[in-house]
Amino acid sequence: MIKQNSRLTEYREMHRFLSMLKNVKLNFGPVPNADTHPLEQVYIFKIFEILSEWEQFYNYNFYIISANSEWSYQLDKKSIVVYLSNEDHSIPKYFEKALFVFTPYCPLGAECPDNCYPIPLGYNGSLEEKEVVPIAERKYDIFFSGNIYKRRLPFWVGLQLFSFRNKISMKSTVKHLLQFNRSFTGGMSPSVYSEVLMNSKIALVPEGYISNISFRFFEAAKYGTVVITKKLYDYWFLRSFPGVELDGWLNVGKHIRKLLDQPELLEDYQSKVVEYYNQFCREDVVANFIIKQITEKCA
Repeated sequence: MIKQNSRLTEYREMHRFLSMLKNVKLNFGPVPNADTHPLEQVYIFKIFEILSEWEQFYNYNFYIISANSEWSYQLDKKSIVVYLSNEDHSIPKYFEKALFVFTPYCPLGAECPDNCYPIPLGYNGSLEEKEVVPIAERKYDIFFSGNIYKRRLPFWVGLQLFSFRNKISMKSTVKHLLQFNRSFTGGMSPSVYSEVLMNSKIALVPEGYISNISFRFFEAAKYGTVVITKKLYDYWFLRSFPGVELDGWLNVGKHIRKLLDQPELLEDYQSKVVEYYNQFCREDVVANFIIKQITEKCA
């Protein structure tokens, strides 16, 4: 409980930092209690901690807006919006008045407005900071903990086929932790989840409830866990992803076995995924990406 309260205090201090910046407005409050996940708040805080040191930061007005809360801001060509939780990839038409919109759920294809740019979703802020464990020292071969709904039924079927084939081929030595929960964040505690993910060789990353973008993807990459996922979107930070992308889940077992049967391939993937996260997803990279877009447009 002491640790939980300490983290809650930390989350609230991060929110306070953002709310005290004179050119930043938020339409959501701090984390209300120790049982509530901070979601994007920690990642966004660290991005803005870097942005606030930029010499031109105060020339613009920043609006950190959650699609889950009401807002009534007057936007103009000095306005920069960071739009969160819009998992349907939709952007209010009114945002066309802003200079820029940065969002993890950028509209896809031709529907994307000219002033809108994708940024990584990042990790759920309840994830604990851990050192990357070498792949050969990890306890679990494959890991998934999450809930099952309509979009994930093919994923569930693929896992059942893998489990069946694994048993009849007598290759039952695969150490897996596959857990199906009733709701988002309804399974492991943050500390247990962090520990298991850090000690897993392969993380299975199925689609989210609406979008294919998920915290799990960035959490696994941050910990140097090899990712098997559904085909990714054409966002600048996803094009160099060094994991396994699938068109469908029915043959996921084939890809799991290929990785586990080649330890040197797993080690290669791990080094590449760590490099990938540091090059494309780290908070300073995202802050510098935002600064670059603003600087180039306003030069």
